[in-house]
Amino acid sequence: MSATALIRVVGLCGSLRSASYNAMALGLAGDCMPADMTMEVLDWRALPAFDADLLARGMPDAVASLVARIRSADAVLIATPEYNFSVPGMLKNALDWVSRAEDQPFRRKPVAILSAATGPLGGARVQYELRKILLFLDALVLTKPEIFIGHASSKFDPQGRCTDATTRDFVTAQMTAFQQWCIETRAMQVGAGTERTVWK
Repeated sequence: MSATALIRVVGLCGSLRSASYNAMALGLAGDCMPADMTMEVLDWRALPAFDADLLARGMPDAVASLVARIRSADAVLIATPEYNFSVPGMLKNALDWVSRAEDQPFRRKPVAILSAATGPLGGARVQYELRKILLFLDALVLTKPEIFIGHASSKFDPQGRCTDATTRDFVTAQMTAFQQWCIETRAMQVGAGTERTVWK
């Protein structure tokens, strides 16, 4: 796969808050992506709470739509806050639903993670919890560089624009590495005869 092929990314924000710093971080990541990457941020507010009885009646439409969007994408980018040292409940709920899909959409899918928080650690602990979940789903998670945006309130303006050059440089470096990770994982899958999507 050539480095000039379009890489279609879907973004998931782990916070539903309208002025979420992680939504701002996701927007920053989109701005920092190389020219051959595009990103669409998904809205998954309509997902019901996971319920096996509901699943037994069939996958809810909102869940089926989320699964289809993840499956059709070439890669996934997740920006999430840390709640109580762990993954926010709504994001965990979404991943629990997706985990029940046949032909797991995260399997062999390149994924990158970043987090933002008003505290100094920048959501570091949530990333390790999230990695465990993604490991179970057979996702191919980018290991480095890790992005923890601490003291986020001082790095974004009220309109959601990043005002900190160092943060922008770090995120740009991660997006460049993510691009390369997508290319490398695609090449490995093509070589092994296990490719799942066709990049256009």
